[in-house]
Amino acid sequence: MKSFFSDKSNGNQTQILTALILSGILSIGSAFTTLKSASATTLQPSVENANQITKQNSKNNHLPRTVAEAVLKDVYRITGNRLLPLKIVESNKKTWRNGCLGLQKPGELCTQVLVPGWRVKVSDGSQTWIYRTNGNGNLLRLETANDDSDRRGKLPKAVKNAVLNAASGQLNLPTSKLYIIQTQKRTWNNGCLEIYNNSRVACTDAIVPGYRVVVGTKDQTLVYHTNDSGSIVKFNEKESQYSSDRLLPQSVRSAILEKARYFPGLINAQLNITNYEQILVDGCLGLPRPGEPCNTIGLRAWKVTVKGGQQTLVYHAHPNTTEVRLNEKASKFNLSSEVANAVINQARKETGLSTKVLSIVKFKPQSWAYGCEKSSFPNACDPLAVNGWEVTIGAGNNRWVFLTDANGGLFKLAQQYRENSPNAILPKSLAQEILTDASEVFDVSTRQLNISQVENKQWPDSCLGLYRPGLACSSVIVPGWRVSVRNGQENLIYRVAESGLFKLDGDASTVASNNILKPVIIPSNELPPSLGKDIVFRKISSGGIAGRTFETVLMKDGRLMQYRLGDSNDSDRSVRWISQDKVRAFVKLLDREGFNESENLRYPAPGGAADYFVYTVTSGSTTVQYNDITAEKLPKKLRVIIQAWNQISNSYQ
Repeated sequence: MKSFFSDKSNGNQTQILTALILSGILSIGSAFTTLKSASATTLQPSVENANQITKQNSKNNHLPRTVAEAVLKDVYRITGNRLLPLKIVESNKKTWRNGCLGLQKPGELCTQVLVPGWRVKVSDGSQTWIYRTNGNGNLLRLETANDDSDRRGKLPKAVKNAVLNAASGQLNLPTSKLYIIQTQKRTWNNGCLEIYNNSRVACTDAIVPGYRVVVGTKDQTLVYHTNDSGSIVKFNEKESQYSSDRLLPQSVRSAILEKARYFPGLINAQLNITNYEQILVDGCLGLPRPGEPCNTIGLRAWKVTVKGGQQTLVYHAHPNTTEVRLNEKASKFNLSSEVANAVINQARKETGLSTKVLSIVKFKPQSWAYGCEKSSFPNACDPLAVNGWEVTIGAGNNRWVFLTDANGGLFKLAQQYRENSPNAILPKSLAQEILTDASEVFDVSTRQLNISQVENKQWPDSCLGLYRPGLACSSVIVPGWRVSVRNGQENLIYRVAESGLFKLDGDASTVASNNILKPVIIPSNELPPSLGKDIVFRKISSGGIAGRTFETVLMKDGRLMQYRLGDSNDSDRSVRWISQDKVRAFVKLLDREGFNESENLRYPAPGGAADYFVYTVTSGSTTVQYNDITAEKLPKKLRVIIQAWNQISNSYQ
């Protein structure tokens, strides 16, 4: 059997060489764009295979070997399988109308010149690929591909739909514009399906049966790895060929899908990105929170639509994924009948009204904390973080706001009020706590005080909008109230969160008496040394008649050490031990009372006072200084911490 190069006639060799040169000359001057994979791929068909294919097709207008090699090389590339029994079953000479071979992309500029070339059909017996090329094969485009195995049902419909939906979201194209180029039954070696887009994600050592699926358009190919049901779809970025400027970045895609996965009811749901576009926004991504300052600099961000279950979610994402925010107005939320019925039944129990008169007025997604409302030191408690719904139930003008989990199995009555009334209704237990705090500020009985006004509010952060230098605040919307407590002509204003956290707004309060102990910021040059990494808490006591200074520190390992500063003989040193349970409980108390997030404050002694003790307590990066004369007038939360510390310093094992 003669090979392509076995023709001994010099004339024939000259003709072949001339044809190759002419076909190359015809392509010069045209601004051709080639699939980068066609020239860069390392998947090479064997010479023997190429020679055989060329001879088989000598009757089909003498297809040049270079064209045959280029076409086969690209099929091997998009399938990723060099062992496919490929055969060129048809080839015809064509003259294409422009430099894009008649397959112009949207917005692409093509040289307007006639291009002699080939239309080549390749098959492996179950699939076919049709290519358009120029005369020598250095320019080619995939015209169409048919996956006969898919039509025979070898690729499950659920897998096919999942992959097409994923590709549709990535390319921002309808599924009707996409087609399955190739499918392979595969067994993956781990739970990541051998895709490692995120080094922080641990892959389980599990054998996962599934598929390798190649999806294409006229000019792009995307490769996916799936499990056998299609519930897991992973994008193989390395083996895909696409125009990066038209594709949603993988980092943005991953960040948004991770955010959407924790939306109520979507943890185990199939999520698909159905649309995306670039938008110009401000520093708050065009979605400012109440009271949040936003710069006016135009920022190019992504607006992405995600569909999953009954929800359509619209997110705005920073290009470097530092922040992702849900656009509630553009999203379409649906409350499942299961949750709706559960909330109505809970409202019936709380109100005693018939379900016939109760109705859902509005609802929105909400993250909230459950439990620990009545917890106190040393009984430590970790609240349960719940991703769920805020549902408002109405009956006439009365409104009840419930917080529920994603499935309607956990409830909390957040507030109740009368619509169109200036005053909201504060939960009784929280109202009593605020009155108790106000009574300590005014030094009067709670019976002499009354809550004069309650307004529904949404605070812009975890600090309830009360900013102080050096205070770290989480950027999260905190629903709650603005509460006024009156004592005659004096008025205290509290900012309150639904979780039970409340803070006195000193600037908004009007107090004529000297009952409020007003702190001042400790200058940075007067702060004590910072704590070592193994120290939980420190108290420095100084003053009194003797004028001695003692330092007591609590270590993470439970050691409680006390020594006198300036004691060269170390004669006053003592070391005791407390249990790890008490250490952990005290640390949680500091977090719960917000001590570590407070500013550095000094509560000064009254003018003219003498021979008093000054106490300086430090935890984390926060330092507070007070004295024994005014200790009873300190804020309640600080008094709780001091009381707990005194219990620890007086105990040992």
